[in-house]
Amino acid sequence: MDSQQAKRVLWLYRPGVDDADPQFAEALAQVEHDPDLQRWLDEHCAEYTALRAKLKDIRVPADLPDQILGERPVDAPIPWWRSRLALGTAAAVVVVLLLHSVLFHHGQRGHVPNPRATFAAFRDDMVYYADAGYKLDIKSFSLDELRQVFASNGWPSDYTVPPGLTELAVRGGCLTKWNEHKVSMLCLTAANDHKVWLFVVARSALSDAPAQSTPKIATQDIFCTASWSESNKTYLLVAEGDEPFVRSLL
Repeated sequence: MDSQQAKRVLWLYRPGVDDADPQFAEALAQVEHDPDLQRWLDEHCAEYTALRAKLKDIRVPADLPDQILGERPVDAPIPWWRSRLALGTAAAVVVVLLLHSVLFHHGQRGHVPNPRATFAAFRDDMVYYADAGYKLDIKSFSLDELRQVFASNGWPSDYTVPPGLTELAVRGGCLTKWNEHKVSMLCLTAANDHKVWLFVVARSALSDAPAQSTPKIATQDIFCTASWSESNKTYLLVAEGDEPFVRSLL
């Protein structure tokens, strides 16, 4: 099992609950050999623990069982939407949705920070998105046409394409989102049939966006990535290949 396969399995992992479950054993073993996967799992577990703690704080009325058992038929039944049980259920659903909004979506200034708004989380999710398969929103063979479509839809379009990418075959692009922030995804193919993706997102979408304009290269499973920031944009280049190949694109 490689790290990408392990991550797919661990999406369902619950810390403290599934530790002894054999279906997670191989995936957890892979974590010990991959620092990037370990960081992703730590963030995943922190989110689960925080959400579980919030849900446990929801108090069930002590007399709820008596209320349910004590209900008797009446001549004029109360509409279901006005019953205590229905109102209590609706309130619980609202609380859960609010908690999800706080924990999993990027908070505005002064709100609780999103633990998933780190660059490492963004990189992991974009690599997984590219590797897991996707459907092109834009089919085009031109970088200029891609930029025009991004602009017309309100997606990031005032980006700078590294010189090496202009030599690649353009396949199209995707209008995707991450933590409710718009991400322009350029999909290309090199002469060796290796796939290359360029992701562009607002710098403000990340709590720790790369500070440097010089690309920083890292490897992640079968992929090599380069990341940098310019002006108000953060860039992530993902490629099927090694470091020399990625440097040639930059």
